[in-house]
Amino acid sequence: MTKVVRKWFLVHNYQKEEDWLNEMANAGHKLVKARLGKYIFEETDEHETIRMVYLGQERKKFIEFVKDMGIEHVATISNWGYFRKEDIPGEPPFEMFSDYESRVKHLNGVLNMLMIMTLLEIIIFIFNAIVGFNNGNTANIFVSITILILIILLSFATYKISLDIRKMKEISKIEQ
Repeated sequence: MTKVVRKWFLVHNYQKEEDWLNEMANAGHKLVKARLGKYIFEETDEHETIRMVYLGQERKKFIEFVKDMGIEHVATISNWGYFRKEDIPGEPPFEMFSDYESRVKHLNGVLNMLMIMTLLEIIIFIFNAIVGFNNGNTANIFVSITILILIILLSFATYKISLDIRKMKEISKIEQ
């Protein structure tokens, strides 16, 4: 039986999204398709682990590399890849990153993408605000307000990812 769930996660909630997908998998729901805000599951008796990875520029090579390791690529939403692998009894669930250094590198890619997006939105905001206020154009002013809200959300996400990176670096230092 197919189950469709509509649920939204912001980029800084990547871990919550991954945890939720694994809860669904543990409840017998296999992720078969994912789109922005929409997840399609099928009932299963298999036990699987889902992992999400920011793919960046080398997405095709990375997906092929992961497939060669026996990990299934389920979907890609924006720059995020969704991967799954059946759990092997007696072994821990698979991980995409073997150490904190590779996790930090991964999150730095996410952080860079967020900072570029934020900078672009700030430039667009300034342009729209100037045009809107100089011409008295309410459409530009409305767009500027909308972009400002997006800038605030992106800044918050950037901050949260930065905190995650800092925590991982601290844990890595403690373990060394």
